Amino acid sequence: MAENVIAACEATGATQLLPGNVYNFGHGIRLGMTEDMPESPSTSKARVRIAMEDLFKRRAAAAGVQTLVLRAGDFYGGTKPGSWLDLFILAKLQKDVFTWPGPMDAPHAFAYLPDLAQGFVRLAQARRRLPAFDSFHFAGHTLSGARMMAATEIALGRRLQRRGVPWTLLRAGGLFVPILREVAAMSYLWQTPHSLDGRKLEALVGPLATTDPVEAIRQAVADQSLDRSPVSTAA
Repeated sequence: MAENVIAACEATGATQLLPGNVYNFGHGIRLGMTEDMPESPSTSKARVRIAMEDLFKRRAAAAGVQTLVLRAGDFYGGTKPGSWLDLFILAKLQKDVFTWPGPMDAPHAFAYLPDLAQGFVRLAQARRRLPAFDSFHFAGHTLSGARMMAATEIALGRRLQRRGVPWTLLRAGGLFVPILREVAAMSYLWQTPHSLDGRKLEALVGPLATTDPVEAIRQAVADQSLDRSPVSTAA
């Protein structure tokens, strides 16, 4: 896939904007991660991501193809399902259940997709001032389980019950179901407090507008019809 992207960009003269994630840091992830923090191939996903970005750095830059990585936390929002929000955290929202995969006080990096999209637009506008390969962090929302649950309750206007994720059961199921094995491999991200430092990006493009978490969750719930009834987006 990466080889095809390089070929397409080389043929058209396009700049590649790569949605990066925190997998590159492996088990070394922590709070305040900056772009120069060491990457760690301590998981299979980290090894794939590190190798892919290294390919773009070596091959694409040599071929005159510009690649700009914008690294972000867990995506949520928009109309397309498949994020931790709809698959786990608010999967049982219609039963008034909030599911958090780790300790409720552990900060976790999130990126509300409409905000991230604007970050990509601003980065694209500044691309001519940048080298053939560069990477940036999108700070997004850093939310503990307690903060995200409180924001969800405010967004919905009602109290929720907290539940956890049965990681032991998921790991056992992963012996037979590959997708469960891959989900369980990410459990460390819910146990380890982490966040992304976005100062390099803002130094380049200026301050970025960030949707308030309450409004972001309210809109995400409405866009994906996760609640038992339509959720108003009015303030």
